[in-house]
Amino acid sequence: MDLIKTESRESEGVGKRRRRRGAKGREDAKKREREEEQKVQVLVPEMKSKKRKKKAVAPKPGDEGYKTPTQLRNARKRRAKQRKKNGNSGSTSGNRKEGFQQRNSLSSAKREESNKEDPSTKYLSDPLACPLVEKAKQYFLDHEVEFEIYLGKLEGWRTVSKLPVRSAPDEDEKKCIIGLFKPNSHDVVSVPNCTAHHPSINSTVESLQLLCNNLSVKPFDEKDGTGYLRYVCMNVDRNSKHVQLTLVWNSDPYSEDDESQGKQQLHELTQELLSKKDALKIHSVYYHFNAASKHADNVFDFGTPTTCQKLWKHIYGPRHIIEILEIPDLQKEIRLFFPPNVFRQANLDAFTKIVATIRNYIIQYNRSRPKQQGPLPSCLELYGGVGTIGLHLHDLTSNLLSSDENPFNIDCFMSSVKLLGKKAQGRIKYLSKDATSVVKDESSFPQANEVEVLIVDPPRKGLNDFVLQSLIFENESRMFHKTKVLIYVSCGFEAFQRDCDALLKSKKWVLDQVEGHILFPGSNAIETLAFFKSK
Repeated sequence: MDLIKTESRESEGVGKRRRRRGAKGREDAKKREREEEQKVQVLVPEMKSKKRKKKAVAPKPGDEGYKTPTQLRNARKRRAKQRKKNGNSGSTSGNRKEGFQQRNSLSSAKREESNKEDPSTKYLSDPLACPLVEKAKQYFLDHEVEFEIYLGKLEGWRTVSKLPVRSAPDEDEKKCIIGLFKPNSHDVVSVPNCTAHHPSINSTVESLQLLCNNLSVKPFDEKDGTGYLRYVCMNVDRNSKHVQLTLVWNSDPYSEDDESQGKQQLHELTQELLSKKDALKIHSVYYHFNAASKHADNVFDFGTPTTCQKLWKHIYGPRHIIEILEIPDLQKEIRLFFPPNVFRQANLDAFTKIVATIRNYIIQYNRSRPKQQGPLPSCLELYGGVGTIGLHLHDLTSNLLSSDENPFNIDCFMSSVKLLGKKAQGRIKYLSKDATSVVKDESSFPQANEVEVLIVDPPRKGLNDFVLQSLIFENESRMFHKTKVLIYVSCGFEAFQRDCDALLKSKKWVLDQVEGHILFPGSNAIETLAFFKSK
């Protein structure tokens, strides 16, 4: 081992000692190589004195702790694999945050600077200390239920973003700014190089804002409903890192012979985007026409079943982003189809952990299930989206019915099913209905295949009242009178707390297992995954 040179006299002494060691080592070169392979590395401190530490002696064949060269190489590979795994994700239980402290790659100075402007990074210095996480921990502590919290990566996790476009404050009104709303306001703040955003989103926002200002594109003005570009919506293809871009335009769909300024600006902006599509890494471009209305301020207007299709126009590139979740024990991968007008988890990397946990729970449930009930349980999924959860359980259920009210979901769902083969297609169905309509219509789920496993992933407001009451009172709907397992994925903890209290108070359900997931590190939010069993 090389030693640090401090003084010339000391260097000479070190050289003599090296020569003596070298002469001795040449007597048996093979033995020395083995000892070098197994020796314990010793860090040499700064030499403030001439005193040397004793060299560590490697264990010899027959000694305790001896390992062959092959065993040593395998041990190094395992350590490297574990370090990589710990660097990407981890968990904490209760108040234990040591793992988070090690995974946190952002400097405190960088966070403090980011927090000043970006409202989504308010709790980034310690995501596990945000108010809702603390509230959730106390809630499950009061119920004497173990509550594990999982935290993934802190940077670049957001692959879905819907950003407002407004006039830049205190500047030329023609200049636009793309960013985030300040809390409790409609003032937009610019968030260049946002910590949460995937790098592809940050670069797209920067380039698009420059293009809009160069072309004098009029941003939307909420005060009088004028202007054109209302929102910019971006989905990142995790494989190619390219961006599916949707321009939300303040107008009704244009006719072919329309010569208005709004249509002209939209055309010019599109031509500039497509001329730079390779440099900007554009996956695809969509228009969404959402004319200003004092009755609605949603990013997307889904209109009615007869008008919703006309509000969307596909301009360039593939119609879908195709995503595959890395679930270890799947025999055949599930390909999920995402156009811009369906719900997609913003942090799909972290959500994969939730899907894998649900799958493992059903596997364990099936092993303990009485054989006389049949080989596999029937499953109903409410608020199912494109089937992100349900489709990953199709091989663990006798039949699967998924449902959601978004009219654009069914084509995506069936595209995934077609890739699973004819045998699976006969057991999987989809209903384009809201949750209440599905539960009220008992014919939705055949009587011969009563719901044994129910999966719900409702919006922030929680379960529809009729759905919740049907899980508690049999006279509301008989669809759930033989349901054994309820899997509840919640993005709104206060709504979950209300629904959980009602389920437990009914004495018909017990909370079997629960865990938390930080899908939006920096925000005051927690995703709750709960498993209930009927009594």
